[in-house]
Amino acid sequence: MSQIPFILCIDSRVENPTSLYARFQIGPIPEGHGLTIGNVLRRVLLSDLKTLSIVAAKIQLGNGTLVPHEYSSLPGVRESTLDLLLNLRQIVLQSDQDFEEPILGFLNVVGPTIIRAKDIKFSENISLVDPEQYIGTINEEGSLSIQLIAGYGKKGKSFFKIDPSELGLFLLNAPFNPVHQVNYKIESSYNDTNSEQLILEVKTNGSVHPTQALKLSLKKTQTLFNSLIFNPLQNFQENELSNETTQFDAQTEYQNFLGRNITFTASLKKRLCSLDLANFNLDLQTFAFLKTQNIHTIGDLIFVDLNSFQNTLPQQAILDIKKILDQFGFQDQQKN
Repeated sequence: MSQIPFILCIDSRVENPTSLYARFQIGPIPEGHGLTIGNVLRRVLLSDLKTLSIVAAKIQLGNGTLVPHEYSSLPGVRESTLDLLLNLRQIVLQSDQDFEEPILGFLNVVGPTIIRAKDIKFSENISLVDPEQYIGTINEEGSLSIQLIAGYGKKGKSFFKIDPSELGLFLLNAPFNPVHQVNYKIESSYNDTNSEQLILEVKTNGSVHPTQALKLSLKKTQTLFNSLIFNPLQNFQENELSNETTQFDAQTEYQNFLGRNITFTASLKKRLCSLDLANFNLDLQTFAFLKTQNIHTIGDLIFVDLNSFQNTLPQQAILDIKKILDQFGFQDQQKN
């Protein structure tokens, strides 16, 4: 009896506030599929998880002057403007809420003092993974006022646009990646020579636990593959399939879709005529026979006399073809 696949965290640790590590065992996996699963999970973990980051900053000196560029000097500040921006970029944020709009942050300091992440005040409920994270040091002659813009994004891009031409605004090019590192290796299963197991290591920036990151990546991967189905009409008729359900049964949705009252306009029929027969649920023998008869698309099929195939195709195959033509609104055009 085959063992049910499982995921088990076999090691975890907190290396520092902005570095969480965990190692997982995934298996048993059918032999030869460990590499496929490992590659998919690694790509999703490293590029498809959204995160909250500081995306832009505007620095104002004590006399009210805006810092014009990253090479400007900052009187009374130990760090250069560029170093200050890099330190702001490295601050790790965390929130249980989804913000569609940018969040504003403010930082006002007068020296002498050391500026840390905890000195930032945000307009929304945002927590700092490491409140003691260093930003800069100013002496008794220095004072700074910094305005920040934070928000969600992924794959290095924020979910909202910022005008880069705004005076004094620095874009920080936030990486938007809560996962720092993913490694995996394939090992043989101890109790089954026909299966293998995947050892997966995940390291995050502290804004999400590696276990949660893995769960999110598995959910995204499952949703992606569940949504892949041969559905010719979906490509031609927008918003026909419901996107409201979180648990998507593609086959059921497709059958429900075919049962709806769809208006097959002349334009829609013209586009459907170009569809290859491989898009339809024909058995292999019927498909191969039609191809040998130079019938390659539904457009070719509607001008064929199906009665001429009665001696070469089973009656059920002919009925299946007629059913397909009927579903796609071509019953009137079918040659009798």
